[in-house]
Amino acid sequence: MRFIAIGVAATAVLLTACGGGDGAKVSKFDNGFSVEGGIAQKGPMAAGSRVSIDELISSTFASAGASYNLQTTGDLGAFDTSALRISRQYIKTYVSGYYRNEMTGLLANDQVTLMAYSDLDADRLVNVNLLTTLAGPRIEKLVQDKTSTSTYRKFSAARTQAQKEVLAAFRIYNSTDLMPGGTDSTQNVVAGNFNELDLSKTQTGSQILAALSAVAVKAGSNGAGISEFIADFQADLAADGLINQAAVRSQIDAASAATDMAKVATNLKTFFPTTVTAAQLSLWIDSSAGADQVIDKYKFSASNVGTDVLSKSPLFLVGPDDAGQCFSVSTSSATGASVGLHYNGVQVSSSSLQRAKLGDQLALGIMASTAGETTAYLQRSASKTNGACPSSPAQTTRVLKYTVQSVNLLKGTTTGLGLGKTVLLNRKVFGYRNTINFAGAADLIGFEGLVSASIANDPVSGAANPVAKLVKGPLGRPYAGATIFTLRQGASTTLPAFDLANDKRVTLRSYTSAPPGTVISLKLENPLNSEANISAQAVTTARDEWETLTFDFSAGPTGLTWGSWNPLLTYNMASLFPGYSMKNGATNPLPTTNTAFYFDDLRYAAVSDALAVDAADDAVSISSDGAFAFPKPIAEGSRYRVLVAAQPEDQVCTLTNADFVASGAYSSLAVNCSDASKAPATLDGRALVWNDEFNSDGLPDGSKWSYDTERNRVGWYNNELQYYASGRLQNSSIKSGVLSVTGIRERLSGLQDYGNQNFSSARLITRGKFSFTYGFVEVSAKLPCSLGTWPAIWMLGASAGNWPDIGEIDILEQRGFSNSEKQTVLATLHMASQFGGNGITASKALPDACTAFHKYQLTWTPSKISLGVDGNVYNTYVKPINATNSNWPFDKPQYLLLNLAMGGDLGGAVPSDFLTDRMEVEYVRVYQ
Repeated sequence: MRFIAIGVAATAVLLTACGGGDGAKVSKFDNGFSVEGGIAQKGPMAAGSRVSIDELISSTFASAGASYNLQTTGDLGAFDTSALRISRQYIKTYVSGYYRNEMTGLLANDQVTLMAYSDLDADRLVNVNLLTTLAGPRIEKLVQDKTSTSTYRKFSAARTQAQKEVLAAFRIYNSTDLMPGGTDSTQNVVAGNFNELDLSKTQTGSQILAALSAVAVKAGSNGAGISEFIADFQADLAADGLINQAAVRSQIDAASAATDMAKVATNLKTFFPTTVTAAQLSLWIDSSAGADQVIDKYKFSASNVGTDVLSKSPLFLVGPDDAGQCFSVSTSSATGASVGLHYNGVQVSSSSLQRAKLGDQLALGIMASTAGETTAYLQRSASKTNGACPSSPAQTTRVLKYTVQSVNLLKGTTTGLGLGKTVLLNRKVFGYRNTINFAGAADLIGFEGLVSASIANDPVSGAANPVAKLVKGPLGRPYAGATIFTLRQGASTTLPAFDLANDKRVTLRSYTSAPPGTVISLKLENPLNSEANISAQAVTTARDEWETLTFDFSAGPTGLTWGSWNPLLTYNMASLFPGYSMKNGATNPLPTTNTAFYFDDLRYAAVSDALAVDAADDAVSISSDGAFAFPKPIAEGSRYRVLVAAQPEDQVCTLTNADFVASGAYSSLAVNCSDASKAPATLDGRALVWNDEFNSDGLPDGSKWSYDTERNRVGWYNNELQYYASGRLQNSSIKSGVLSVTGIRERLSGLQDYGNQNFSSARLITRGKFSFTYGFVEVSAKLPCSLGTWPAIWMLGASAGNWPDIGEIDILEQRGFSNSEKQTVLATLHMASQFGGNGITASKALPDACTAFHKYQLTWTPSKISLGVDGNVYNTYVKPINATNSNWPFDKPQYLLLNLAMGGDLGGAVPSDFLTDRMEVEYVRVYQ
């Protein structure tokens, strides 16, 4: 005697009361079967639903005449069949009544009829549900159509085929994989067909049942009801196994997109003790309303993929239902993208079809040359009768979707990084650009006969976007225009200052009916100095549509820019001149009638925009030579700088092309690492011309440095208190690659040039050994923390002459009056026109200046001097247009100095408890 389980109970109570669930059985006797229980689920059928079981003639599948009428005994769809004795192998079960709606959690207000065909000699479980209902007429068609050898199937084959066709109608394929049958590792029944599915379970097949049952409810709610949807689906599928009716297809697609799987999962948990989730259910529908033609389980995407980088989709494993079919690629791509089919790890032609075998691995590969979105589909089609793939298949089915969002990344290469070493780079971006958008926080004042200047509605989008409106007429002056102000607390005030030192591009959106080719000038001014102004111009290319104009203030007097930018002044006024060139006074003809010019989104880098590190993911850790990329896209038009945040202790890593304005993908960044005892031979296109890495312990290298002691006897400048010792290890020594310049409280009265000082220190110079004109200087140093100390890294003119005529460049100084000043650094220029307390100076907060090494830097060119620390420029001096030795003595050689002064005008009083402190220097490098 053989036992077959039939029916699945929804709760433990029901299992006990009704004999359902995995423990329910069908007993087979010589003269038939006894059935112990069953379950009817659309949502669960309500108590009192009518159950009808008909025995079938195996040869014709017609009714054998024996019929049994029952009712469901509870609101979970259970019905008791323990008293039945069924004599036939095949039965057809109908259940009609109300059901608990998984969309609402309530009893549905319409009735539904479910059906299922069962083979009691083969099935382990027999349930009646939506999927058995949708497959029923198609099974009947395949079994009964004995007139056609192409469609006739015995029951087992007919049911397998019909189930595949039902799932395919919802774009679910590989039913053999999804419902393999058997038992799992814990000996629970794994569904092998629709009759064995159960809404209370979380196995794959039951998830599909739950998802599609909900979709059917939604489809019915969009039409005449679920019963009509079921009937239309059955009739359409029964004919040829396909959904051919557009109305049915549309209902499925629309309902799939609109079904709220979160509600479904929640309501199912009120019916059953299930753990099914919305995420599990959502896998089995196409949420795109049919646009993708792929269920969400097989939709994949990748974001922030760099241009020219190959991105592969997850693997598609060829299953039993795919074997022997032909696979190819279809594409919806951005310009410049290439898509390939990867077959068992090897890329093949995307235009040819590949016949797959069981277990083959397929993937889509996408590489885009420009930023944008590329979507590709893996699709399958039937092979020809001879097994070959057709060149042009009549019908294809999408089985996987892959979308890649290609972005412009900052990419680069690393060389010289030691094995097992890691360097960390941080990418910094200017706080981006200040935007004046005229939406309630801006004001305009017209001048020189401008007809009007006002805040008005956008000529395209209307009141939703306030914009600036300037009206120029035939009676005004050619240079009629308007000045832009911001509104603060109801009053007009100047704009946030323009930071032309770091970003000389300003953009402005423009809309006008004036003809293309109209000149627009933008003038930046200092309100306290009317002679201090600089202008740039742009030319319109469109008419009656918005466009973005770019004003480039770096072009100089010979280009589209006029005037001279003075880095010592603040530029916080901006004026617009439509139809007029500030460069040469040329103008477009005055309009014959009043003409409107609309402007919006004045964007620029403001002085208040701090150079700040982006989010944590805007860093990259590099552990080997070769190519790398930052994970976060670069924003078009933003200015970026890259800094070495951490590097191996025994290596020095420098960057090339690390300061740029984003325009498309950027792949010129180079990281060059070398032994810390050796300076990089090149840096940003400059060659190393002089350096000291302080690799030899003892006194500094006498071929590079000498000691300045000339003022010891008479006392040093600036009220300084130290005696500068020559060749004395206590004051200048090298150990483990670091030079220490040390100040000590002591009286060296025994020395010949002693000048009654209470402190000793050292002043190292390269005068007579090395001097240079123009270049890049970098000194890595850690400063003393003690009050009363005045460290300096600086340069003096090497030519004959007196100070300040010879010029002085202070790359680094630090005051010593207070603890807060020990967290700040200074950079200053001295010349005949501005020296001493009137020198061109700037400061920068550096909280760990005396606890960590920092790179103090000078960039010196024939037209500009920039001073900074760790890649951040904070003092810039531009060569004046009418330069003389008085205001620009910086076209002659200068030499280097390193010293630690005690007390003095910048050091302040030395505390009584001071004993000793030092400035430490890792290296000094000069590039040209």
